[in-house]
Amino acid sequence: MSAASVIIETVARRASRLPLIVATLAGLAVTAAVAFAAITVIPQIIRASSTEIAATDTTIALRGDGVTATVPVDAGWSYVSDSAGDVHTTLTSPDGSFELDLTAAHGVDPEQAARDLVDGTVAPFDREPIGAATVVHARVVGEDAIVGAVVDGAAAVVFLARPGTAYEAELALLLSRIEVAP
Repeated sequence: MSAASVIIETVARRASRLPLIVATLAGLAVTAAVAFAAITVIPQIIRASSTEIAATDTTIALRGDGVTATVPVDAGWSYVSDSAGDVHTTLTSPDGSFELDLTAAHGVDPEQAARDLVDGTVAPFDREPIGAATVVHARVVGEDAIVGAVVDGAAAVVFLARPGTAYEAELALLLSRIEVAP
């Protein structure tokens, strides 16, 4: 067998495998694209489909072990509860630039529970009595965010508000209207 025929035979074998290699690489690319979509897009679709916009002023309930809370939602604000049930909700302002995450908790240190919501440092907490409850709140250092809790005995609604400074008046009003009971 001549050197030329060996080269021709080797090239022919490799050329016959080329469509298989291309098909395998294309399949891997499609699989990666589908996996990426499943991880990033599907949770957003589920969240959007479970979001409700309050047509009129309404109240939603948060319930957890040993906690019942009512949260006012003004007309135009949107709210969504997570898959864990009625323990957590997120309120969003009509312009979409303010979010308030609320979670019902029982028997927790409200300051520590609020600190656990962020990775950054939290400034010293302030306490403000509002009726039978107390609002514990602090700024997150280096971020435009406020963390805290509305507390009544061992029952609490822990919150994270972003941005914190632009909506301070709305946040204060909303927190003053949350009712928490053990």
